[in-house]
Amino acid sequence: METFLEGMAEYYSAELSEKVIRGITENALKCKYNGGVVPLGYVVDEEHHLQIDPLTAPAVLDAF
Repeated sequence: METFLEGMAEYYSAELSEKVIRGITENALKCKYNGGVVPLGYVVDEEHHLQIDPLTAPAVLDAF
């Protein structure tokens, strides 16, 4: 029984990994933000796209 449960857990983990990678890839192809720290000078809009932040963008332009 333990071997069966371990096999099911391994299958679930592999399937979940494939689904997550597929979701991240689809978001990237649609130019959507996948998460993490938002780059300085940008904000994420309601459609999950990166947009230039009018408040912090001038400081970034001055720095670089």
